[in-house]
Amino acid sequence: MNKTATKKPRNPHGWLFLYLQSVCDIDDTEAARKVLVNQYSGGKTESLTTLFKEYPNIYNKMRTDLSPAKPKESDNILDKPRKRLMAALFEMLENKEKEKPKDKQRKITTEYVKAVACRAAKVDRFNNIQLPTLKALYRSIGEKNMKEWDNLIKDLLNGII
Repeated sequence: MNKTATKKPRNPHGWLFLYLQSVCDIDDTEAARKVLVNQYSGGKTESLTTLFKEYPNIYNKMRTDLSPAKPKESDNILDKPRKRLMAALFEMLENKEKEKPKDKQRKITTEYVKAVACRAAKVDRFNNIQLPTLKALYRSIGEKNMKEWDNLIKDLLNGII
């Protein structure tokens, strides 16, 4: 026997039932579905199938309005540069703290690193820093960190020779 013959067909309206289950009691989903479809169709129908077949634009609008928002693609693009900038800032700030006497050192926190980045980028929120600014800050901080490493390597080589 063919396995696909016994398989139940996929409900194209499953997204709506998941939405209704998340906002209503299980007993209320049928009544809530009818009211919702009636409101979106402007009183034309209470049937989800009718809405889907006869009024596809209204159905698509309802689906768009009730579906959970997807993360912005710009957030995905900015995620890696934000993390790189924070890591570079952490390294730079920790190195600066190590130069201070023990009693004057303070612990570097994520909030402090974000505040430094915001001040350098001249914005109020860390997530408002644009991609070109993130890259420019990372380059400048990376260059400063590289100079420190270059000096450390020179000191080590001079000690060996």
